[in-house]
Amino acid sequence: MENQNAQKLPDGWEKWPMVYPQYIDASRTIAEGRKVSKSDACAHPHPMEIAEVCQYFKLPFVVERYKAYSRDSINRIGRVRVKIKDDEGNFINEKICSRRALFRELGRLVPQLKSRIKRVEAAQAAIAASASAKSSKGSGKKSKKKKGKRR
Repeated sequence: MENQNAQKLPDGWEKWPMVYPQYIDASRTIAEGRKVSKSDACAHPHPMEIAEVCQYFKLPFVVERYKAYSRDSINRIGRVRVKIKDDEGNFINEKICSRRALFRELGRLVPQLKSRIKRVEAAQAAIAASASAKSSKGSGKKSKKKKGKRR
């Protein structure tokens, strides 16, 4: 019996080029895996944001969650496989004529996503709230003196 809720993947998706978020992360160095210049990169991209941009360009894609980049095996946020060429070898989108061009467009468009802007604002609000809670919490406590050795 097959799982009816399983997503049907396109044929040959295993051979599509991979896009790891580290490729376009401006906070990383080239030695850590960044593939484009810092001016073409964005800060801390997520695979779902990369998928949104691929959807905008009408490029077929598959998000593989829990996949880790080899230079950063602890962070298992995933990767995206993107189909750049059709079966005849023609580019699906005229703007995306190579992997490098795809990386540049991702770095340009990911920071402009509405979902990303909302996520960043929510994170900044949470950081501000935790900082104000720490500052108000610590002022009322009295420091204890350390006791010497007990024999």
